[in-house]
Amino acid sequence: MRKSHDIKKSGFTLVELIMVVVVLGLLAVSAIPLFPDEVDRVGVARRVAHDLRMAQSYSMSQGGSCSLVVTSSTTYEIRNASGTVLSTHSVNGVTLSPASLTITFNHLGSVTNDTTLSVIRNGSTDITLTGGTGRITTP
Repeated sequence: MRKSHDIKKSGFTLVELIMVVVVLGLLAVSAIPLFPDEVDRVGVARRVAHDLRMAQSYSMSQGGSCSLVVTSSTTYEIRNASGTVLSTHSVNGVTLSPASLTITFNHLGSVTNDTTLSVIRNGSTDITLTGGTGRITTP
């Protein structure tokens, strides 16, 4: 009488492993072109948020108001209480929305209303200002 031994083999075949590597490679290749756009957009959003914080600090240190004024979809200015332009900035490769917006900080560094400024390029990164507090939130 013959005894049969059931030997269970577990694991993956070489073909299955190669297919997984190929699928992961295809997914990586499709995602890589989007990565530079994300980096550029977030970098510009952080730079604009930094300039908002500078305007906020200026308004508190001078005891008056200071504004960030979006003059077009690609430029914005920092202005003091009398409207004098302190600095002008342009952004390349992204769009600011809305293209006409004034964010004014009072002497306490707060803004009146909740405000959102979006940086757009193959998606959107929002900079949010909380009314009454002047809190600036970025991704």
